[in-house]
Amino acid sequence: MKPLRIDHEMPSVAELNELAAGRTLTPYDAVYFELARRRKLPLATLDAALVKAARAAKLPLITDLSVFPER
Repeated sequence: MKPLRIDHEMPSVAELNELAAGRTLTPYDAVYFELARRRKLPLATLDAALVKAARAAKLPLITDLSVFPER
């Protein structure tokens, strides 16, 4: 198992609120969106708002139900 990595480059609350408002996301979801975008990581979600935001931003997206257990 890989060790947990902590991201120390967290944007400000104001930046996250702006991102959330601009993408119609909750502030909570904006954190995941921002991290995926900044780190160039695929965003794994079944949330419609996050899928829409990721597609608009051309982020790699994982929405395959087989990777989500018990869904």
